[in-house]
Amino acid sequence: MRGDTILKQPKKKSTFRKISLFSVSFVTALSLLAPTSIVSAEQASTVNYLPPGGDNWNKLRDIEIKENAWGSGTTVTDEVYQEQNARKVETNGYWSDHLVINGWQSFDFSPYENGTLEFDVAGATGNEKFQIGFRDVVHERLNSDGEFYKDGDANPEETNIDGLVDISKYISLTTEWQHVSIPLKDIFNSDPLFDESKIQLFKLSGDDTPITFWISNIKVTSPDKERSYAPIKVNQVGYLNYGDKYANVSGYYNQLSADVGTSFEVKRTSDDSVAYTGTLSLVAAYDELSGEKVFEANFSALNEPGQYYITVDGVDQPSAIFKIGPDVYDGLLKDVQKFFYFQRANDDLLPQHADEFARTGLHKVDANLPLQSDPSQYKDVYGGWWDAGDTGKYVTAAATAVSDLLWAYESFPQQFTDGQLNIPESGNNIPDLIDEIKFETEFFLKMQDERSGGFYSYIIREAAPERYIMDGTGEESIIPTAQTAATVGALAHAYTVFKNVAGMEDYADTLLESAIRGWSYLEAHPEFIAQPDGPYNDDDDLNDRFYAASALYRATGEARYNDFVVANYKAFESKFNTTDFSHGIGSMELIGFYHYLSGSTPSQEVKDWFIPKYKDWSSIVINTAMNQAVWHNSTNKGFYWGANSNVAGVAVSLDIGNRIIGNYDERMLQVASGNLNYLLGVNPLQLSFITGHGENRVRTTHHVIYMKDFIKEMPNGYMPGGPNNNGKYNFPAKAYNQATVDWESNEQALNYNSPLIYLTALLNNVENKTFSESIQLDNTAGTLSVGKTIKVKASVTPNNASFKKLQVISADKSIAAVSDVTYNEDSGVTEFTVTAVSEGKTVVIVQSLDDRIQTKYAIEVIREKDGSSNPSPGTNPGPAPVTPGNNTPEVSAGSGTKTDQNGILMLTRELLEKAVSQAVNGKIKIPVVALSSQKKIEVQLPGDWIRTVNTTSVKSVSFEALGAIIELDSAFIKGVVEKDAKKLSVGISTATSGTLTDEIRTLLGDNPVYELTLNVDNTPVQWSGQPVTVKLPYVLEAGDQPNQVVVYNLNKGSNLVKHAFYDQSSGTITFKPEHSSKYAATYTNVGFTDIGTLPSKTSDAIRAIAARGIIIGKAPGEYDPQGKLTRAEFVQMLVNFFDAVDASAVSQFSDVKKATWYYTAVASAEKLGIVQGRSDTKFGTNDKLTRQEMVVLLHRALLATGYSIDSSEQNVPAFSDQAAISSYAQNAVAALKQANILSTDSSGSFGPKSQTSRADAAVLIYNFLLVDTKH
Repeated sequence: MRGDTILKQPKKKSTFRKISLFSVSFVTALSLLAPTSIVSAEQASTVNYLPPGGDNWNKLRDIEIKENAWGSGTTVTDEVYQEQNARKVETNGYWSDHLVINGWQSFDFSPYENGTLEFDVAGATGNEKFQIGFRDVVHERLNSDGEFYKDGDANPEETNIDGLVDISKYISLTTEWQHVSIPLKDIFNSDPLFDESKIQLFKLSGDDTPITFWISNIKVTSPDKERSYAPIKVNQVGYLNYGDKYANVSGYYNQLSADVGTSFEVKRTSDDSVAYTGTLSLVAAYDELSGEKVFEANFSALNEPGQYYITVDGVDQPSAIFKIGPDVYDGLLKDVQKFFYFQRANDDLLPQHADEFARTGLHKVDANLPLQSDPSQYKDVYGGWWDAGDTGKYVTAAATAVSDLLWAYESFPQQFTDGQLNIPESGNNIPDLIDEIKFETEFFLKMQDERSGGFYSYIIREAAPERYIMDGTGEESIIPTAQTAATVGALAHAYTVFKNVAGMEDYADTLLESAIRGWSYLEAHPEFIAQPDGPYNDDDDLNDRFYAASALYRATGEARYNDFVVANYKAFESKFNTTDFSHGIGSMELIGFYHYLSGSTPSQEVKDWFIPKYKDWSSIVINTAMNQAVWHNSTNKGFYWGANSNVAGVAVSLDIGNRIIGNYDERMLQVASGNLNYLLGVNPLQLSFITGHGENRVRTTHHVIYMKDFIKEMPNGYMPGGPNNNGKYNFPAKAYNQATVDWESNEQALNYNSPLIYLTALLNNVENKTFSESIQLDNTAGTLSVGKTIKVKASVTPNNASFKKLQVISADKSIAAVSDVTYNEDSGVTEFTVTAVSEGKTVVIVQSLDDRIQTKYAIEVIREKDGSSNPSPGTNPGPAPVTPGNNTPEVSAGSGTKTDQNGILMLTRELLEKAVSQAVNGKIKIPVVALSSQKKIEVQLPGDWIRTVNTTSVKSVSFEALGAIIELDSAFIKGVVEKDAKKLSVGISTATSGTLTDEIRTLLGDNPVYELTLNVDNTPVQWSGQPVTVKLPYVLEAGDQPNQVVVYNLNKGSNLVKHAFYDQSSGTITFKPEHSSKYAATYTNVGFTDIGTLPSKTSDAIRAIAARGIIIGKAPGEYDPQGKLTRAEFVQMLVNFFDAVDASAVSQFSDVKKATWYYTAVASAEKLGIVQGRSDTKFGTNDKLTRQEMVVLLHRALLATGYSIDSSEQNVPAFSDQAAISSYAQNAVAALKQANILSTDSSGSFGPKSQTSRADAAVLIYNFLLVDTKH
């Protein structure tokens, strides 16, 4: 046997997901595709779920009541009474006094079940009596029999019921202030039909006995908690076969038992059989938007069409039912389009088209409606769409909606057909969507002023005789410029689309003529003209003019429109600073750019300015939706009036723009899917915001037609604006009130549904896409000399794949670098250059942008036979090798080199050459002395010195500063410094954890945070493999175990660094970071109570790997060291430890069943060659693992994931039971024994066929970690 084997660190990683974290240049493209989970199952015990704000973080907010509404029989004044601000009420006859609670909208007090109405009160004489409570407002109220309750007034659908109690039941008034507390239940139960979920007014009332009293400090308070909704949040309509399929599982930390690693099952509704099994991953330990901890249940691998629901261990309530299939959005697409038919103004809706929602058209007077400025002047403005929940008609909101609809038709014409919607125009050989758009453009034409060419802004919502075309009350009509421009843009766009629809050519010309007349009005009025007071007002019109000019340029190609765009495009640079909003009413700049770039010959100057900025904007938008937003909504933390419109709209704009500039890829589908998932139920409310779709859905909205038709639900396809953070809720994503008298969160609008149509069509169109199945390289492996290059071409199969663009990255840039990645759209080929940097072996990974498929180009880099690395012409090959002395100290720069006042140390060539001559074992170590006040230092190495380093004699360069040490491999730094680079900068800075989140601060305590940076000429350096070694200081406290000191990477949350070793003699912990980031050392408590009697070597091992999140106990406080491992359990441990999970892997073993917890792990290991099975068909899933099997599996895992084991010539004694080791295990046992990973018992035996205990596995992995870290 040969001894002192050295286990070398791999130069590659086994998964592309891991590599994507190393390279900043690829992080935007790749990290989007990874789940947002930051914690594995093994790390669950370290997660702190405690929310900020203490125990009452989710207590319902107090609701203060102070805003006046109306009254009768009273005189009300505000005054100071006995040093207290108060509302003075003087009555005369039967009286009432009302205050609003939520503006004039209703408020849901039903969660305040144990709450009280609190106030202070005093009387003028004492013993005053009155009633106090609330008034509700309910449309289409149901009585106890489930029938509609009506009153006898002109609006029987709207009823008010008072919930009142006598004040005398609780207090006798005196002339002094007294505090009163009335249980809300008393008020709510005062009338059986009173609806506490729809309270509009606070009410005081009394009889005809005159009284005077003062009331103050009125509020509702409650100890109750803000609601948490159904824990399992799914897209209640369903998921496409392609793409991510996931549910969010969320709840308050002290109510939801689910944790990282909790099992979930996807079950078929047909027979409750299990179709898929997985475990939860952590999305957010605390989500400020919902107040909850949030996990993800990802079941993307399930593609079997069908109907399903999800269960989660420990969660009683299953999810809502959903479907998987290619056509799950067919019905949704029809309904969200037909919304516009149901919004038709003035027209009668007939039963054959509207079914139960048939109606007689309202406000037919619009066919001959007066101008507000001159009621003697009439104009036909019949038609068009109701704007939202009222009966107003507005050109600007409608123009925005028309734009979205036209883009949807342009982008996906096959999704829109004649007869699709069953509207009156169906059957005319024109797509129904085009007919519906025409219904609105006809209204636009009627709103154009014949004399000037400008457009009136809106028709007021009131009924005649108060109904007008709103043009102001002055002598002259006000024709606003912003609204005119928006309408011009929509008409020009409609021309561009309609002229290519058979039978619409002449009508298209009419629309263009109207748009040109409108532009002429704008040219005649370069000044801004505001619309008369009313909704959708604006204070600027440049963005609308830009949109109009761009759409007209696309339509006509005329110079005057081009000139306007070129003269004004730079005015919208700030648009790219907002990434949670794209376009909408009064903000159509991006849409303008899309039109302009779609024109015949757009200015290259504009393209060169716009495209880079847009690409940067797109990258942030993609990253926000896929990585940053807990709920994958593009508005992220924005919850405001109409936010749902932008959830759809941002994804729409992203899709359109990237198509136009040729930057389109699969990520646009992923962003769209995440946003639609949010709208259909993957949100904190577990609510589908679209009527008619989903088990738990919106059923009624604020709509003057449908809240008075006495039909329990409204037409399908309506989407309200959604949660609107008005300050009355703790958690913005829950600030939604599903009431008919709430227009700020529960009203629909034209421009809400219009982007939803595009979004749905985009995803419905996925069934017409062909997705790549494999990647082919023209060369799969090569050997290069240092400095040489090779070009590689990659393509996908099948040839007709819709997305062929690929991403390319080197697994180890210190060995081989990738550059010049180009994609030829015509050929569908991605070409890239590989440059040999230094000796070694690595792979270049080629992968689809949606992370589904990949392949690898293997490369070995060698030196020429004469040892030369073939430097480029003019490059100094460097000095002759230096033989290190035997007695010189490792510190080569004296006792320390001081930084300047800015914390910068510029090393000279002379100092470095001296350090080379004094290096020991090829290691240069330079202590850096910082000033006492400095928290940040930067060491600069000259590029010309680095390029001449002889890596044979100089192995590494290290710097000690601020208590930390960073060591750089010389071949690595030589490889990253290009020939023109001036310097390599190494940065070390410290900060307290106070700058981090509460969660991380609790985790780290007061331990310092170190930020490590590496730059070449101010450009960040990325790396993979292990070229950088870091040592951080940590002082053990009395009783602390050294092996429980750990390091966290704080780049994205808090990620444990598994490969870290604490040296008690030096007081430092050593690890090899995978990228520049923030790191901190801290101590992790391990609370197993059943390992205290074990040998210290064993208990140390268990504590160490538990502290690093590699294993968890069987139960709280219990590790079960003597418990036996199955083959499946150990494979799961290995695959997780080596980050070798491959979701696409398929197992061929008959006893490895799909939808089991171990399936993916075994399949992944099988694909990598780690497991080979008991036979060709059996893996032995539940067989107890023997010690020799454990060693073989670990040995194969090391080799499969890129580790190599080299042996020295020193002999290592054999085990005393060597002969009992099976032949298949001999090599693996010998290799791990030589590497000091495998140890013997006291008798020198191995026990190869003994069953493996959990303690055995812990010791083996810990021994590997020790050897791995030290080398």
